[in-house]
Amino acid sequence: MAARTRDAYGQHVGAYGAWLAGRAEPGVAITDPRGRDHAARDFKRHLKVERAWKPSSVNLALAAVDHFNRFFLGLGPANVKREPLAQAAPKAPSEEQQRALLRAAETSRPRDRAIVTLLLITGSSTGGCTRFPRASAPPCGRTPGSPTRPPPSTPPGAKRPSSTPTRSGGERTTSRSLQRRRRATRRERQAPVSKALGDTSQPATRNHL
Repeated sequence: MAARTRDAYGQHVGAYGAWLAGRAEPGVAITDPRGRDHAARDFKRHLKVERAWKPSSVNLALAAVDHFNRFFLGLGPANVKREPLAQAAPKAPSEEQQRALLRAAETSRPRDRAIVTLLLITGSSTGGCTRFPRASAPPCGRTPGSPTRPPPSTPPGAKRPSSTPTRSGGERTTSRSLQRRRRATRRERQAPVSKALGDTSQPATRNHL
């Protein structure tokens, strides 16, 4: 037993002895198992109600009394329930610790990096991470909770556009005009060559060149 624990047990056993001295028939608590149990329960109520001790302190005092009854009196530990302790939330890592963890995960496998990132973003436990459904993961490029863009709606009475584009009359007219401009440009480029060959009535062709 550590020296600090031994000193704490000694103080609690001394307080227990002083409390027993003020009770009627204190000797029953150190000689009879039934009297031992009643005394331990009353001592627990005394610490909890009259002294307003915290649950952890009450349990430590009961552990000291059990140690006294078992090793000094040979009666064994008393039959008394311990106080329930509040479950403290785990301490969250600091910003520097999170940064160090992310940097350490950079050289790991993609799966390990994904697990580390998921734990830091969601604050989930390792057990919760293993039960994380794949369907809950957002698509690439999206974050959880982001709105989904609705498909474009068609006004009532309007014709739904076809998946295969069709050429309208304006597009055909534009295409013919573009072809005429291209032919005119070729004639302008061939005119000097035709003049040099002595034939200005016909544009030059590859046979002339």
